Amino acid sequence: TPSWTLSQIRQWVGVSGPYDLGPLVDIFHHRGLHRNVLGRLITDTEVLSPHRCIANLVAAGSTDALACVPPALLIHGTADETVPWQQTSDFFRVLRDAGVPAQVEIYEGKTHTDPILEGPMSGSDQLMSRILDMLRAGSPHSRFPKQNVDSDDEHAIASSGVTGFLPGKEEYVFLPRVLPLWVLHAARRVNPF
Repeated sequence: TPSWTLSQIRQWVGVSGPYDLGPLVDIFHHRGLHRNVLGRLITDTEVLSPHRCIANLVAAGSTDALACVPPALLIHGTADETVPWQQTSDFFRVLRDAGVPAQVEIYEGKTHTDPILEGPMSGSDQLMSRILDMLRAGSPHSRFPKQNVDSDDEHAIASSGVTGFLPGKEEYVFLPRVLPLWVLHAARRVNPF
């Protein structure tokens, strides 16, 4: 059986993440995931919400535990109706306040599934290119720089790390289109997420 430790994770990417599950119960219920079903899947939002776990570590003064949290790249789209993009900007703020290296990138017009479905299948996608660039650039010694965002303005926080490129890169990774664009547009309209 393979085993791993947290210290082996160099960095991680959060895409359209539900980081604070408590406020999402009503949204998920409205979108068709009944509260009773959700209650069986998520028994304790305090324990299962990354946002609350980090905030609780800060409140407890657990600096040793926080020092083990790997750097994060948080990505979200403004057209996400399943998990509001503010979840990502709020979690970024919690990570930043905890001293965890993090970047946040908010992509205008991207939906909840664009990063994992429509984007990669369309070929040359800015968001997928960014994730691939980050994964390629990863090394045992690379860590994201701490963000110096002093504002609590959501838009300022959300756009503080937006580049779409790695520093020094001037082009995206070009991937082949998997499906015709009309199929991707149709999929976006019928996708429940």
